[in-house]
Amino acid sequence: MKSIHIAVLAVCVWSTTALAQQTPVVPDSTDASDVNSIFVFNRVCYGQVPNLEGIRRMAGQLAWTPLEPGDLEAFEPQGGADTVEGWDAPIGQRVFRVITAQGDVPPALVNTFPDFANGQSTSCTLVLDGTDKSDVFIAELTGLAGKEPASRDVATDGQLSTTWAGGNADVKVFLSGKTGVDDAGSLINVVVLTK
Repeated sequence: MKSIHIAVLAVCVWSTTALAQQTPVVPDSTDASDVNSIFVFNRVCYGQVPNLEGIRRMAGQLAWTPLEPGDLEAFEPQGGADTVEGWDAPIGQRVFRVITAQGDVPPALVNTFPDFANGQSTSCTLVLDGTDKSDVFIAELTGLAGKEPASRDVATDGQLSTTWAGGNADVKVFLSGKTGVDDAGSLINVVVLTK
């Protein structure tokens, strides 16, 4: 599992399938001042990829602000991508940053999953505003994944990464959540590999 975790980190610099087929336990938020980031991630990213058109439509219909190319550089997967797009997305009293990328399966993941060498990698990242408490954040992501993490609290770049992995012969899904030293969630990412 350690090689899978390293490969996922290589895909999302900072950064449905198989995991989404399970019934996720996602809190429903009704108070606009207390928007739940896991609920937003599930609707915006997790329930959409590998098809990005739904995210693009959402961005247009909700008038999200497109990010400048310089703001997207840190999110481009290792090995590049055919498309990298992003928006600032105000939802309730919070502002999230949504970044999508799609292209060839990165070399690090091809080494781990050679059957996906000619496939496609699609990722969606939700950058958070630092108000999600780490323990609640990880517990809710575990509920969304419907299983325990493959790795937990792996230190990288001054943050702790927790990763869930799943899939089958045709699809691989990696869900990761990062928490900072301030005991708050900082981002959530899903990467879906398809043949």
